[in-house]
Amino acid sequence: MQLGGFWGMTAPMMLMAFDGQWEELYKWLGVLNTANNRRILDDTSLEFYALRLAVSSGVYTVSDVDSVSSELSPFTIVTDGCINGKDDFFNQRLLVEFCNDFLKCVISADSRGRFYSVPEDLPGFVKGVLAGKSIKLNEIPKVLRRALKTLPEAAASTLGKAASKFHLSIKAPDVCCIGKEQFVLSDGAKKIWKWFYDRSDVIDRVIDICASRAVAEEMTFGVAFFDMVKRKPLSLKYKVIEIFDRAKERQTAHLVPKCISECATELEKYRKCLDKYVDNPRYSAGGEKSLMTFEDYQELSGRAGCSYFFNGLKKEGRFCYWHYTKEHFQMLVDVWERVSKLEPDKVLSCRNASQVAEETGIFGINYYGIELLEDAISSISLTNKNKIKKDDEDLDVIERILDDVQALLDTLMPVGELL
Repeated sequence: MQLGGFWGMTAPMMLMAFDGQWEELYKWLGVLNTANNRRILDDTSLEFYALRLAVSSGVYTVSDVDSVSSELSPFTIVTDGCINGKDDFFNQRLLVEFCNDFLKCVISADSRGRFYSVPEDLPGFVKGVLAGKSIKLNEIPKVLRRALKTLPEAAASTLGKAASKFHLSIKAPDVCCIGKEQFVLSDGAKKIWKWFYDRSDVIDRVIDICASRAVAEEMTFGVAFFDMVKRKPLSLKYKVIEIFDRAKERQTAHLVPKCISECATELEKYRKCLDKYVDNPRYSAGGEKSLMTFEDYQELSGRAGCSYFFNGLKKEGRFCYWHYTKEHFQMLVDVWERVSKLEPDKVLSCRNASQVAEETGIFGINYYGIELLEDAISSISLTNKNKIKKDDEDLDVIERILDDVQALLDTLMPVGELL
């Protein structure tokens, strides 16, 4: 695994650099979602998994509610979840208190590694537990703990999903684990932990994007194009024969027009895929978008004030502007600006955030952000993505077969119109 594969940025730095501009981050992840850069997204996903674990170690607490039970003797009898002689409003508030007691049981079990899902209808569940029972008030928590154990256990904590619905709050743990290291969190470190926790939804989204494969392969003649084009060229001819085999018998002659239409459609799709996915000069016009000229490069880098950075890499042979489209280079300039101008203390809204983060190991290698960006630029390829190479000899055979199939269709189409 390589840290900082995403243009030299580790997961924490990515969140800081793109804070509040998540669509830009998602867009970049989409650009890298290619066969050539698959490893980068795999490693980035692992980084965000580790960060997700670190921010999942918080301590949940229930919201404070007015305690009505404090007005009663602990030996007061609770019948069917209610106190006889008290009005409905009092008993409703008492039920809310019992629900909070049950949530505390869930949180306590969660901290010991026993995970339970909070019932969707929590008041209804608690009412059901207490229905038909007469219990001393001070024994209610014990009854609720027993009720919790009747629920099926979950594989992982469910409190994150329940937090919003049941108004749970979370605070940073006193000790946080990052890898095999344990860190006692200072007050400043707890503020930074909370900053990352508040972006849990972004962390989850990044993990989902990284886990998704590159765009689904297009199908031609009932087979994924990449699988089809890897076969011997004559396999294309056999796929065409398969289509018309369905109409060769007298009783299925009425299918000829459908076969002609299907073959024409598949032929067009196959030609488009050749143009789009085969890495060969004869198809370059339909492949990548036009790449930058020197004039484009000068204009874009000069406008952003980063000419010195990219010119230095160009002189070292680590950057070739003609390998980028204008759109991709503009995005690369944007990454440079984010890395070079990032001020963690401002982003994290925490005094001495850089020092605190260094103590806990959150920043790590990102103190060398520009150097890591230089290495990434020299190793990441945005051209010829999702391409397959075919030699000229095979392509010549394929083109002859395509021409023959087209000639066959041109001959059959008038016949098909008469059937």
